[in-house]
Amino acid sequence: PLDTMPVTEVGTGKRQKKKPLWMNDYDTSYFALALSAECFVNDVPQSYDDIEDRDDKHLWKHAMNEEIKSLMDNETWKLVEKPENLKVVNNKWVFQIKHNGAGEQIKYKARLVAKGYSQRKGFDYNETYAPVANIITVRTLLAISIHKNYFLFQLDVKTAFLNGFLDEEIYMEQPEGFIQGVNLVCKLNKSIYGLK
Repeated sequence: PLDTMPVTEVGTGKRQKKKPLWMNDYDTSYFALALSAECFVNDVPQSYDDIEDRDDKHLWKHAMNEEIKSLMDNETWKLVEKPENLKVVNNKWVFQIKHNGAGEQIKYKARLVAKGYSQRKGFDYNETYAPVANIITVRTLLAISIHKNYFLFQLDVKTAFLNGFLDEEIYMEQPEGFIQGVNLVCKLNKSIYGLK
């Protein structure tokens, strides 16, 4: 029965296998993957209190001083007496180490972020808005530049987001490490990261 049946060799076939076309849409950048995985292995403080016992404390303090100086230069807030019966938004420090294209550390960055999730729509703000270019505008600009053989340049405006004036009256607690007096809060003149 089974022992007497002839055995045929199974070959690999003569067809050449091709990679599916949809796979051409994907690029893998191992450098980018390494940077995104960095948050799991990089030793970045998670809060202001984490800085105190660190060897690189002076670098983080310098980054915080730079951020506060930038906010002060932009006149982002003024200190006022804490108003009664008004909600005061809290804030936190967010820390990050910036890298260059080769993955080397180039800068310690500290950003003061409002805890905007505590704001209530209709009470603390009326609408949300992000000042970014519409994709149709960007595509039109690219099409015109290609058609006219123009060169395009990209730039980054430092703290550009913080230049927008606020219509609402928003009060924020003073940032940790920079408290200047009791019962004083920051009355925001301009937008800050994290607000709704």
